[in-house]
Amino acid sequence: MPTATSTTPWGTVNEAAARLRVDPRTIRRQIAAGRIRAVHLGPKVIRVDMSSLEPDTDPIAAHVAAIVADAPPLTPEQRDKIAAILRGGAS
Repeated sequence: MPTATSTTPWGTVNEAAARLRVDPRTIRRQIAAGRIRAVHLGPKVIRVDMSSLEPDTDPIAAHVAAIVADAPPLTPEQRDKIAAILRGGAS
């Protein structure tokens, strides 16, 4: 629960929706799914942990980053082939 000495920035559902450019109902669904942290201060009062909106806390992005970190390095041949494909050449 937020306190006066808390360093976590808290905001309303509407503020979170404005930051992400989505409908407030989307924020409420994300809270219910556990993807956005929030506290219920009353039956209609919700405060959103605005730091949970940051992209680095996205579970999919974190999963992709973990996969990339665990991937073996490319061989020089693989790098050359990828570079050729990106340049539009076939090889």
